[in-house]
Amino acid sequence: MLAGSLLQTAYSLINAFWVGKFLGTKALAAVTVSLPAVFVLISVAAGLTLATNILIAQYVGARDYGPVKAVVQTSVLLIGGSSLVFLLLLQRQYVPLIAEQLCPLRRFCGPG
Repeated sequence: MLAGSLLQTAYSLINAFWVGKFLGTKALAAVTVSLPAVFVLISVAAGLTLATNILIAQYVGARDYGPVKAVVQTSVLLIGGSSLVFLLLLQRQYVPLIAEQLCPLRRFCGPG
């Protein structure tokens, strides 16, 4: 977990440097503001997969292999379903906002 956090921090620092240098202050602000939201989503996903691993390890350790299939199926459904919900909500809310920030003058962006 510590190594992942360090890598995430290094990634955001490098990203902030390059975005700030080449794309300007608005793009840098967008990248910096989005980091906590991305980190929360990554943490939730890591927590769900860790919980699945714990349940599987408990059942396998007790030599009770029947519920393992149900745990895996439930986990895949939960993670896949929540990913789909997040995708649809974020795409609906943020794609127009990002498009507006990336192309404030519509005449230079082409169709769409």
